[in-house]
Amino acid sequence: MARDSYPAIPTIGSLPKVTLPTTTLRSLIAHTISAVSMEESRYTLTASLLLLEPTKVSMVSTDGTRLALAEKDEALEGVTAPRKLLVPYQALHNLASLLASTKSETVEIAESDTTLFVVIGEREYTSRKKAGAFPNYAAVMPRSNNNVVILRTVDVERSVRRVAQFTDQRSSGVKLALGANALKISASTTESGESEDTIDCPYASEQILIKLNSDFILDFCKVVGSLGEVRFSFKDGRSAAVLEPEAANRDIRFTLVLMPMRF
Repeated sequence: MARDSYPAIPTIGSLPKVTLPTTTLRSLIAHTISAVSMEESRYTLTASLLLLEPTKVSMVSTDGTRLALAEKDEALEGVTAPRKLLVPYQALHNLASLLASTKSETVEIAESDTTLFVVIGEREYTSRKKAGAFPNYAAVMPRSNNNVVILRTVDVERSVRRVAQFTDQRSSGVKLALGANALKISASTTESGESEDTIDCPYASEQILIKLNSDFILDFCKVVGSLGEVRFSFKDGRSAAVLEPEAANRDIRFTLVLMPMRF
């Protein structure tokens, strides 16, 4: 085909740019990409919200059953008011690959009315922006999850992985029974049988029985790493559960909200 037959490639030109450390953007994507919806009918949920503020950068993803929020304190020059960018899933996937292979310490982000631009070293990546408004995620963040238990991440990962072999393949749900100084994780199916694992832990609050998606828990453990501890907080067995890494010195503040499943 003749060169003139191809569409013109948008260029960043003199658009105002925001500079971010490469490691920051890479970490934000890694923490939230698994929660992006794959259902094309849920148009705005097939993207992550990148929120640029004068002293903070955040990324949020949700598929309606879980919500992942990653935040990093970062002074952003030229940002005087919050800027919201919807980054499509395919762009997140491509950027993760580019950011992992670059030696550049910073990236530049800009936008036009229709296009998102990311400059990574010698490369300039463009993506069509998602239209529409991302849901008001702050309104659905649990505020009264007062039943808290802190567990070693490696214990949670090992227990859930063992028990998850006996879950229904369509739902991947495991039951969490939190009682006096113990968390029992169990699953059962008529085809393969049942499994239960117990993690000893300091806990003397209200008893909780809740069913959560095991794949989501394992995704969380993979992102935060097996070292350290994870904080589970609950209101009751019918309300959203919150998972957070317990380490106070993490560069990235990470919150995963999980909606409970039906028994």
